[in-house]
Amino acid sequence: MYCWKYVYYNFPDTSACYRRAVSNIFNTYKEINEKDSAILWGNIILKSNFNDYDPGWRGITNPYANYHYWTCVDLSFIYDQKSDYDMALHYSYLADTLYEYRSFSATSFEKEEVIIAHDKARFYLIKGDTLSAIWVLVNKAIDTDIIFRLPKAAGLTNINFYSSINKQVLPLIDKFYGKQKFYKRLENALNEIKINSIKVGPENEKVDALTASFILYDKTYKIGTLNCKLNKETWKYEIMNTGFVNGLTEK
Repeated sequence: MYCWKYVYYNFPDTSACYRRAVSNIFNTYKEINEKDSAILWGNIILKSNFNDYDPGWRGITNPYANYHYWTCVDLSFIYDQKSDYDMALHYSYLADTLYEYRSFSATSFEKEEVIIAHDKARFYLIKGDTLSAIWVLVNKAIDTDIIFRLPKAAGLTNINFYSSINKQVLPLIDKFYGKQKFYKRLENALNEIKINSIKVGPENEKVDALTASFILYDKTYKIGTLNCKLNKETWKYEIMNTGFVNGLTEK
């Protein structure tokens, strides 16, 4: 710890050594369960301009450092341990939006997206907000165009990312609404789907895409696709033929 703090206080913050030292200090405090110190150093990372594309050290499926993303994930875990579920949710949302996971692998990217969705749903359930837990999980179960969120990605394997989502959310829906009732409300909501044209991807490499939104049980669902040929009818057809919706009709 002394050596890493020496680097922090004496090396320029533009150096790779500095970035790794700060990350090591944060991780060490987390591992020895000094939560308040870990939170302090975690926020130093989040306020930094560290290069998330630095080489990673978490294995072959995580080629980049992703300083900000992993810090959010770890801070969410720390606040979960502190039973502060509002803050745990806060950092899960930061990991899913402002500090999104960096990867060239669509498989690795969607794996992280699904994990974050499960985490957010769990925190909502602990807080007694079943409606929001269902909303998070259903939005993930129908938002299946991975390349929309990672246009230049490669390495997409034939994995059913959403089976675990369906396994968790379908019993919740059955208990809270009833699967048949939810199915009919979803079908009707998709008749009012709103579609917008946007550009996605890195600067100077942006591509055409579509986003769609609809309201179901007072919650706004948002999804995206690179298939710019979709319209209201064809997009509704795609959603109604997902594994999640098929699960709604199973006995």
